[in-house]
Amino acid sequence: MTIKYFYISLLTLAILGCQTIELLPEAKQVRTISPVVAEKCQHIGLVNAFEIYLAGGMEAAQLNIRNQAAKLGGNSILIVSENIDKHQHAKIMAEVYKCNFENK
Repeated sequence: MTIKYFYISLLTLAILGCQTIELLPEAKQVRTISPVVAEKCQHIGLVNAFEIYLAGGMEAAQLNIRNQAAKLGGNSILIVSENIDKHQHAKIMAEVYKCNFENK
């Protein structure tokens, strides 16, 4: 029975390794801003992303955060924290904002 679980685990890891997060079209417009810029924007909420190494790690977490921000109607994120553990799994927390970037 143990060998069966080993192969199931191996298959699961292989499938996770093939999954990729794609950036939504509206998420391509999401900018990373500084706290000074954020003061002039409307705060929308907080988003989190955790991605394991096999699913893309930090790069996947960054795409995930931008997708979440766009889904909430934001066009900007202020990174609150970014962490990579010893296994290269990544976690990001960010505040989402709606900013007016029109040139006046």
